[in-house]
Amino acid sequence: MALDARVYVDESYSVKDEVFYLAALIVPTECEAALEEAWNELRLEIKNEIRDYYGAQKHKDDPDWLPELHAESLYQSQDEYEKYYKRGKNSVPENDKDYWKRHSDWLEKALLIQAQFDLPLIVIKGLPHLSKVALNTNTYMYLDEMLRGAWNLDLPEPLELPEMYKKMRDLETRAFTWLFPNLLFHIENELATRGWQAEIICDDEEDQRGFRLSTLLKDFHENEILAHVKSVEFEDSRKWSGLQIVDIHAYVLRRAEALQVNKVKTPKPTDARLQTWVSTICRKQLANDRSQIVDQVEKTIPLVIEYIIMNCGGPISLRQQIWRVVREALKKRSQYVQ
Repeated sequence: MALDARVYVDESYSVKDEVFYLAALIVPTECEAALEEAWNELRLEIKNEIRDYYGAQKHKDDPDWLPELHAESLYQSQDEYEKYYKRGKNSVPENDKDYWKRHSDWLEKALLIQAQFDLPLIVIKGLPHLSKVALNTNTYMYLDEMLRGAWNLDLPEPLELPEMYKKMRDLETRAFTWLFPNLLFHIENELATRGWQAEIICDDEEDQRGFRLSTLLKDFHENEILAHVKSVEFEDSRKWSGLQIVDIHAYVLRRAEALQVNKVKTPKPTDARLQTWVSTICRKQLANDRSQIVDQVEKTIPLVIEYIIMNCGGPISLRQQIWRVVREALKKRSQYVQ
């Protein structure tokens, strides 16, 4: 079946600021070519001006190389100028000052380019790491705690269990583990509304960090939860414009949130521009939340738990045994997470 769209997913988070954003941008296949052309024109414009940024010197003679538009690098360029100035170059030429300031202009131009195509944007926010308090429930038990309570005391604990417990807790407390399924339901809902079939493209860094989300997606498909998402792929963001675009949205929204909750100790002069982008460009693209999605998420919590267990390392036979134990424990509890 031909795809009607691609959905690009990326995250932006700051442990220090306690802000986490997971964003998805839906790009209809019919406008991909025009979007790619406009995006590459901007990248070429930047390539012709950048000097010691983005590793430009290494690639300056490569006619095929274009810089990746990475939001944080563009936005934090003012810091680079300040470092340049503080190193004693007090007589910085005016054109150099303008050069560093241009990075924010490029970031705004990037947002305006993709906004011309009226691309739906879906955003889920939360904390970078979750705790029992963050999950806001009185009945919650970590999986390793539940497993210890449910384990048959007549059976010796395998040597691999302590390390598996550690990985289990790590996956369980990552916001990404719980928020990605939530985002999937929002994506499915938006695609269903339009009658589109789509694939999801994630930054390959997420795969390298251990988020084997294609496994979770397969479980969702087998349980007939997602009908309009055909696959999840992990790709290099340097080669996919959609990943660069959604990276910009996620960063801009996350930075604005950090400013709003007073987590930024040293605001930048460009923060006012950023907040304008959020209230205009980004806000116009945000898709509305659907209340029924919450019910879907709650019904699939066992799938997420199985995903955590099956990705916590150790022999596959032991992971399957652990899942059987936890599944029985879940049956005895009316709720695992409210």
